[in-house]
Amino acid sequence: MAETDEPDNARLRAMLDEWECVKLQQEYWLAETRQDPDRLAGVFTTDATLGSVRGREEIRGWAASRMGPGSFLASLLHRYSSPPVIADFAVTGDTARGTVYGLSIHHFRSPEGVERVRIVSAGYDNRYQRTADGWRISSMHGIENPDGIQDMHWRFEGDMATGPLF
Repeated sequence: MAETDEPDNARLRAMLDEWECVKLQQEYWLAETRQDPDRLAGVFTTDATLGSVRGREEIRGWAASRMGPGSFLASLLHRYSSPPVIADFAVTGDTARGTVYGLSIHHFRSPEGVERVRIVSAGYDNRYQRTADGWRISSMHGIENPDGIQDMHWRFEGDMATGPLF
């Protein structure tokens, strides 16, 4: 009986590690949705990289500038993100890596006052670090574009429908 407990414990640990890293990506997207630079910076290690941005404090400043008046995020009326999928997730001790994919739906008002919708397919190459506070993202980059924060594989944008749907 004891021999079968160890593989089950290792499998359970691996599942929990992956789940915690998926939750980090969800927290990142929620911080963007709520336009909360402190919350966004909190998913990263102190020395993390986000595209070409280095360190948690610089990430916080970058996020604040992205969320300020006149920014796309400031124009959002609603934002919804699909649960992220991490492909090729692998843990080695207290580090992990994975390729993250997800969809983000943005409902926003254009500068002309028109309500629009934008759907984006995003991809990230993430590295994770287990810390005293749990897993944190140590590196987030585009999959094909390591200098960028993410890759957008496709994007759709159009005016919102008006009037009754049925």
